[in-house]
Amino acid sequence: MIVERKTAKENDAAKMKFATAHDVLRRSFGSRWAKRVTLAILKRLMRHEDVKTTLKYYVDLDSDDIAAELWQSYDSTVGVGTSVGTSQNQAEPDTHKLAQT
Repeated sequence: MIVERKTAKENDAAKMKFATAHDVLRRSFGSRWAKRVTLAILKRLMRHEDVKTTLKYYVDLDSDDIAAELWQSYDSTVGVGTSVGTSQNQAEPDTHKLAQT
């Protein structure tokens, strides 16, 4: 009886997955549109049966992305270069006039 032993390299090769051009293009398409459309639209674009699949593979927001989007929204609302609590349209009160009354 002859027993064959596989080397570690052969075992690693058996475990590797290969991506086709279709897989790469599909993943790229889904990742790019994930930032531009709602989850329901992305699910339909990717033709997923379950929204969990869409969430698992394409909706990946890390803390840096969330922070950048929040700061961008904040800057557009308050205005860049203004201090917290004041907006560009709000005038500072004249303390000199208040002291005279």
